[in-house]
Amino acid sequence: MPNRPIAFIKFQENTIAPSDGEILSVNTGSSILNIDIKNTSTDAVLNFEARINENLDWVKINAVNLTNYDISTTANTDGIYQIDLTGLSFVRCRVSDITDGDITVNGKVVS
Repeated sequence: MPNRPIAFIKFQENTIAPSDGEILSVNTGSSILNIDIKNTSTDAVLNFEARINENLDWVKINAVNLTNYDISTTANTDGIYQIDLTGLSFVRCRVSDITDGDITVNGKVVS
């Protein structure tokens, strides 16, 4: 089996307040983004967002919770989520609300 290029990104690290976080610039040939969420807060909302051009507004996109296969544009629990990167140029995991705790969000891109 051939090795496939992999990239890692830390979208949020111990975030305790609303934050846009880091932005993933999607490379040509990247196809899947796996997102690992660790949430210690009592109430957090993480938004999956993307854009296809740097001059356009961010829009909500769907992610699949790989534990139960629910599809949503937001997450508020620990888990691994997956996003199809086809046609996207930029992706972020924005924290819009958080209470009493922190959230860490890591991503792994596979071509």
